[in-house]
Amino acid sequence: MLYLPPFKKAIDAGALSVMSAYNAYDNVPASANHHLLTEILKEEWDWDGYIYSDWAAVAQLFNGHNVAENCYDAAEMAFNAGLVSDGLVPVSRLDDAVSRILRAKFKLGLFENPYVYPDWSFHLRTPISLALSYETTVDSLVLLQNHRRLLPLDLGAIRSIAVVGPLANSTSWQYGDYTFCHECQPAVSPLQGIKNFVGNGAEVGYAQGAWVWSFDETLMREAKEIARKSDVAVVVVGDYTDGVTNSTDGETFDTSELRLMGG
Repeated sequence: MLYLPPFKKAIDAGALSVMSAYNAYDNVPASANHHLLTEILKEEWDWDGYIYSDWAAVAQLFNGHNVAENCYDAAEMAFNAGLVSDGLVPVSRLDDAVSRILRAKFKLGLFENPYVYPDWSFHLRTPISLALSYETTVDSLVLLQNHRRLLPLDLGAIRSIAVVGPLANSTSWQYGDYTFCHECQPAVSPLQGIKNFVGNGAEVGYAQGAWVWSFDETLMREAKEIARKSDVAVVVVGDYTDGVTNSTDGETFDTSELRLMGG
């Protein structure tokens, strides 16, 4: 299979927990898949770790996959299942689930030392971590084409730069899904980054030009005018993540094709 080998590698390396996914495999939701979670993980692989569900994955058995009558049935299916007090699952089944969590905590030494990294805040945004982040970012950039060797820009020959696009003056999209808002504050937008780079060496104009999620093209005229007056235009487009309804990528927001969205 394509999916199992990475999990097997992780378990062989000592992984103590596995998360059940939102999706279904072979028409059976992963969070209620006895074959995957019990027959393979616990029996075939003889794994003694514990399984936890992705956020709301159990509820989605009811309100997403529609394989459960209600949230109560969803819990029963996911736990194999149901509430012990109602006799829907033997106490031995609950003991197995609890013992797996306790075993993992003992292996991690959390009962003796529950706060493993009391100085965690001193390891964030250090010069070393920032340098590594910058290096990773630079190494991940991909230049597909470079017509007429335009890049890198020659500030000796360029007097004006148009920076246009719905993402040009934004930073939140750079981080993607699962990024806390306060971590976005130190970010530098493409517009500000270009201004910082050129200094007084060139005039920098800006226009939003379009919306990521809307087909409204009323902003396009301003962007065209600024680009037409400039020696070179930097157009910043792509996906956008704000964690709510306007997102075009991220968890539950992925688009079904690679074309640019909106205007």
